Amino acid sequence: MRSTDAPILIPDYPEYAPHERSEESLRQAERALARAARPPEPGREREWVAEVTPALETAQRAIRLHREVMEGPSGLYEELQHEAQWLVPRLERLLGRLGRIEAETGALRRMLAGASDESAHGTAAIRADAQRMLGLLRALARREGDLLFDRFNEPSAGD
Repeated sequence: MRSTDAPILIPDYPEYAPHERSEESLRQAERALARAARPPEPGREREWVAEVTPALETAQRAIRLHREVMEGPSGLYEELQHEAQWLVPRLERLLGRLGRIEAETGALRRMLAGASDESAHGTAAIRADAQRMLGLLRALARREGDLLFDRFNEPSAGD
């Protein structure tokens, strides 16, 4: 394992505000999916599977944590419902996408666990799916940033 492939841990420190934990968990999910998208070294497919399986589990947990914080008390969803209702439909679409990415990550993890072909060809589909999900997660993070920008920079029609 290279030094950049250190185990991914989701911080659970009380001093972290929920939003900071949520942002950090999203970054960790991106790193885990990026790990799964990298090809194994030739002849080391079994080791790749052993490294990628926990990375995908971490990605799924991190995505779930991010979604739970956004939907939870004092989360972005609650904030927008009270202070920027015109943005709630956009947030609901983002949460739906996040839920689909979480489910797909779990399905990919199960596919990897049940894979009998650990050859380079067998890992290619898993890597391609991880790369696609990484792109979706990064696009979602940008859309969340856009949503927050609009929250503070676009006046509501009702104000």
